[in-house]
Amino acid sequence: MATKKKAVRKAAKKSGAKPAKKAVRKVTSKTMAGAREAAPASGEKKVIKIKKTGKDLLNDPFLNKGMAFTQRERRDLELDGLLPPAVRSIEQQSRIAYDNIKRTGGSDPDLLYSALRHLKNRNETLFFKVVTDHLKEFLPIIYTPEVGVACQMWSHRMARPAGVFITTENIDQAQKILARLAGRDVQIAVVTDSEGILGIGDQGVGGSQITVGKLALYTLAAGFAPTTCLPIALDVGTNAEHLLKDEEYLGVRHARLDKGIYFNFMDKFVESFKKIMPDAVLQFEDFSGEKAFSVLERYRDNTRCINDDIQGTGAVVYAALLGALDVSGGDLEESVIVIHGAGAGGIGIARQIRYGLMSKGLSEDEARSKIYVTDSKGLIYEGRGDELPRHKAEFARIESYSGRISLADLVAEVKPNVLIGASGRAGEFTRDIIKAMCVHKRPIVFPLSNPTSNHEATPAQIFEWSKGKAIVATGSPFGPVKYGRLHPIAQANNFLTFPGLGRGIHESGARIVTDSMVTASGEALYKYTKQFEGELLSQGHVLPGIRDDSKRNITAADKVRDISAYIAAEVVEAAIKDPKAGAKVKKPIPPEEIRRRMWKPEYAEYVKG
Repeated sequence: MATKKKAVRKAAKKSGAKPAKKAVRKVTSKTMAGAREAAPASGEKKVIKIKKTGKDLLNDPFLNKGMAFTQRERRDLELDGLLPPAVRSIEQQSRIAYDNIKRTGGSDPDLLYSALRHLKNRNETLFFKVVTDHLKEFLPIIYTPEVGVACQMWSHRMARPAGVFITTENIDQAQKILARLAGRDVQIAVVTDSEGILGIGDQGVGGSQITVGKLALYTLAAGFAPTTCLPIALDVGTNAEHLLKDEEYLGVRHARLDKGIYFNFMDKFVESFKKIMPDAVLQFEDFSGEKAFSVLERYRDNTRCINDDIQGTGAVVYAALLGALDVSGGDLEESVIVIHGAGAGGIGIARQIRYGLMSKGLSEDEARSKIYVTDSKGLIYEGRGDELPRHKAEFARIESYSGRISLADLVAEVKPNVLIGASGRAGEFTRDIIKAMCVHKRPIVFPLSNPTSNHEATPAQIFEWSKGKAIVATGSPFGPVKYGRLHPIAQANNFLTFPGLGRGIHESGARIVTDSMVTASGEALYKYTKQFEGELLSQGHVLPGIRDDSKRNITAADKVRDISAYIAAEVVEAAIKDPKAGAKVKKPIPPEEIRRRMWKPEYAEYVKG
């Protein structure tokens, strides 16, 4: 037993926190996150010291336990008389809170989102316990698609702002603003300028809700303690006239900064962030068009940063493609791939497939030759007659073409075995295009555009037109399709990759995030699918489903944490092997150790300190 305790203390020391024997720790803004990060040894109760008492304690969503405060805690922390006499466990609280949320919201996603938001504002731990207990039901409520409505309505419904707002009016004070939060031991931050919110575009300051939702997923799937997560809204103005004319709009009232001034703003923000939170992972989210690529390229070589729309999308689709090739019996190196859509998602997918091909021994030119990218003007090629942005020019074909080469013409000519949709436009995959793909025994067709109304084709259409031959994955959730047999439809959801990637970056201590680390996240997801869901993979379900796994006797919430830990371990190993990453750790970390370090929605015992 002594040896076991010593090992636990050693592991906790490595993670930056001290487990308690009876683990009494003084909790300040600096130590609270670390105390929650460290898991106590089996059978030991985590005990932490806190300064807050009475109403201040009840009003702190990170520390509030509601009716779970024990009688001793109520006496010692000046809560006696502020709560009814009964004491409830977190399990009881979760059941009651769920019933109340369902009673309030019913089946209305908008009302459910509001009820969950109010719970989060009151008690972070209980919020994550409820969502963990009902992950499949509440995942679409706290993030896609319901978070889009929350962004649109935020100025009219904002009850309690979360995170920080760096604006054109306070950018010169960014370092001071972030310094006020530095004591929270921020490990991961999600930042948006809210211009490219998926499916709804420019939302001004309302896009701040995207960062809150994304960080909730980091906590649920990768075990980042809520106190270590920081949402950041960059308010650089909005070009949405309806927002500027709205009397209730809460953002700055001017047009978006143009390119030169915009990057002056971004430079000030990123430098301030790095000075105050040098060890935190910075995720760029929902930057639109060329800015998404420019921002990532500008900072990735000297900042621990990622862009999920580019890299996370690329990784999850790469994992799905590897799984689909297993089913079809094809090889990546022999594939011909057409990607329809050249925005952040489409180019992110193209880049990841190129990196994957290069990791298998192809040169960069050889890898690029396997990939054809189209946009609204058809095939992207040199000499097309329009000025190509840098990210599109990266995949421009060098062959001699003239005029517009449509998607249908391209598919007929090059006969791809893989067709991926990231166009954002419904109906782009026609019957003739899918039938042309069927020169291959098992064509791979991924209509990935969100929301559901924007899918290039529905799974049912693809199965009908291909006579059941196609292997299909989608961006939005679809139920199984009956064609001969029941075909399960995998969802290429970034939620399967980015939490594990973020956790792996954090655990490795990498100075920067390299292409090899992102590729490792996609390959790890593929390996996980093959190892644990081989039966479903053989049926064409090319990614893990977010659902309970009765065979392994684990819940959906356990499963997503297992996936994230599995991915994180592979990312750490990739960071160690890649000298460019500058990883601080020197030895791989097993998935089970990463899983042990994850924060869980459980209450600690409090003592006054």
